[in-house]
Amino acid sequence: MYECTLQSFYLLKFVVSFINATNFYRRNKLVQSLQYQQFLVGVDEDESWLNEKTTLVSSDEVGDTLAAVQVSRWQPYYSQSHHDIPCPIVQC
Repeated sequence: MYECTLQSFYLLKFVVSFINATNFYRRNKLVQSLQYQQFLVGVDEDESWLNEKTTLVSSDEVGDTLAAVQVSRWQPYYSQSHHDIPCPIVQC
């Protein structure tokens, strides 16, 4: 009877270690999956940011010099009645 109990103990110990190893493997796979999903979200955000900037850079409506950009930036703030106010342009 003592040997039967000892065998049961070792069998139970083996089963518990197997379950722990399986749980460790599964947890590791879940963590890797979560990291991959988070990576994909970051890639999507970066890709949309790049597409937005590529569209902006390829546009002909944006000035190609600092002075042109500053004039176009301040243009909406000036109307016909304020034509005597100088536009703040940095001289290079």
